[in-house]
Amino acid sequence: MRGHSPGVDRSASLGRYEAMPPLTLRDLTALAAAVVEAGRPGEGRGGAPPSERSIRFYISRGCVDKPTGRGATASYGYRHLLQVLFVRASQDAGRSLDDVARAAGGSDEVLLAVVDPWLGGRAPAPGDLLPALGSGAARPAPDETAPAEAPGLVRKIVIEDGCEMLVDVTHPVFRLSAARRAQVRAEVAAAIHRVMAAEGSHSPKV
Repeated sequence: MRGHSPGVDRSASLGRYEAMPPLTLRDLTALAAAVVEAGRPGEGRGGAPPSERSIRFYISRGCVDKPTGRGATASYGYRHLLQVLFVRASQDAGRSLDDVARAAGGSDEVLLAVVDPWLGGRAPAPGDLLPALGSGAARPAPDETAPAEAPGLVRKIVIEDGCEMLVDVTHPVFRLSAARRAQVRAEVAAAIHRVMAAEGSHSPKV
């Protein structure tokens, strides 16, 4: 099956992103960083997520395909995401960029066979990072849609049952440790409860 690594649970495989829509370089960078953060928290090479500059460098070295279109119309897709993560996985394994460039032209299945194990079977569901992904992934409920002014890709943070917060994936909160993010969730929940207590238990006026 295309986009599926042998021996890897399809429900956790990066292959689920195959149907994602075209992305800008900024969104590709944010998505790659979010996938790395979810799959390898605190374990990225040097602790630094992929950046727009590093992706441009990978393209110049032949490790990542050139985008479709140029300038403002340039767009990136699933294979670009796969190649960016393949470069990171290969670098962590000590491979040179020349070696990576030769291997990066392989099929999606070959790249996935390296990327999926590197992520440890923890690739987040596309709908968690791309709320407006389209038919290839779960669509969010209307009240989960990112606001029109949202600057890029967003990720849901569950505050408590029935309460979720949408945060741009480039926000510094995603650079915090899991323990610190849990503290942020607890403090946000406490703030909400304080406001509700101040308002009283009656229903708000409409």
